[in-house]
Amino acid sequence: MLGGGPSATTVELAIYQTIIFEGDLAAAARLSTLQLILLSLLLILSTKFTGNMFIEQTLILKNDIRAPKTLLTHWLDYFFIVLFVSFIFLPILIIISKGLANISIPTDNLILPAMNSILVALLATFINLTFSLPICLLIVDEKQKFLKTLFEVGSFSIICVSPLVFGTALFLLLFEHIDLSANALLLTGFTNGVLMIPISMAILLPGFKKIKARYGKLMNIIGVPRTSELAQFYVPLLKKNIKFSCALVFALSIGDLGVIVLFSGTDIGTLPMYLYRLIGSYRMDEAYFVAMLLLLMAFISFWLIENGNLNVFKRNQMSD
Repeated sequence: MLGGGPSATTVELAIYQTIIFEGDLAAAARLSTLQLILLSLLLILSTKFTGNMFIEQTLILKNDIRAPKTLLTHWLDYFFIVLFVSFIFLPILIIISKGLANISIPTDNLILPAMNSILVALLATFINLTFSLPICLLIVDEKQKFLKTLFEVGSFSIICVSPLVFGTALFLLLFEHIDLSANALLLTGFTNGVLMIPISMAILLPGFKKIKARYGKLMNIIGVPRTSELAQFYVPLLKKNIKFSCALVFALSIGDLGVIVLFSGTDIGTLPMYLYRLIGSYRMDEAYFVAMLLLLMAFISFWLIENGNLNVFKRNQMSD
């Protein structure tokens, strides 16, 4: 969208243009408030029509899935599956083919943006896990139904806040106190980690609820301290969910071109920002190679984190 013309302008792009090109922070704040209201209304309408209050319910497979009854519906299923697969994988195949065709083109200053992307993704994953696990524990341990609902709805409502809206808020709070360009990577990692909390909670919270229902009385009987429940029960039993959540947050963060456009200077940037600058300079051959590299980094990092043998998730023996 950053390269779109007037006909492709969105509220998100208008916020970016207002800050970067016009320097009108008051207008950016008004646009951010408008987008937040619009997204909140969409969230309310979606929950009203679907009947699902919480996001994690959408990840639970229903048991009433039925096979097609007629030949027409059978072929329609095939058609939409092929259409979906083509929509997802054709751009990926094009990026890989173009990247391989231009793999010999020298791309200067590529290592630093790649390392910055990994650093941002690591920070975002750490921030996300630091917030998501205690919030899930707080929700399942809360006795009052109103507070439990408030914590859960409030946490999932973060999905209504776009990266540029959150980045605008940080920009307004911090631009007079710190050098935003020098701290661009830290701010980007923090923003990505916080805004992906709903995604992590959608993966982790159902498991927290099942463990609480199954082992809650046992934890009370043996007197497990509240501060130890997370390390002794939840993390060992949910290590696959946690690794999947970390892999997803890391992969999404490493390829994210969002709030970094507000903070990064000319000498500091991530690989997506570097790719955007190459496209803006019409260096398309190099852009194809960088896009392929970014794609491979996202896929490989996702696979390594999800399938890696991380000792931090090794189940410890539970003792009194």
